Amino acid sequence: CPPSTMTSDEKIIEIYSRVVTAFCQAAKQRGETIPAVFLNRIVLKFLTVHEKMPAEFFGDHLQYEVEKYIAEGLRPDYKQELPLF
Repeated sequence: CPPSTMTSDEKIIEIYSRVVTAFCQAAKQRGETIPAVFLNRIVLKFLTVHEKMPAEFFGDHLQYEVEKYIAEGLRPDYKQELPLF
């Protein structure tokens, strides 16, 4: 389960910041707030994308997901807390 040793701590922080910023800006456009527990789930998905897909796919996929959220609301699979144990 990503992140693995393939992703440096610096890259994890970069991805976390980029994804959270994009989704929070989109939430502001929708007049919503995304709970942190949901944002963590979303970031986990993008850490997986980073490790399993070609590098150029990440930015396009982030843009697609943010536009989808703006148009349709948050995906059901994003509306889940991330269990830690």
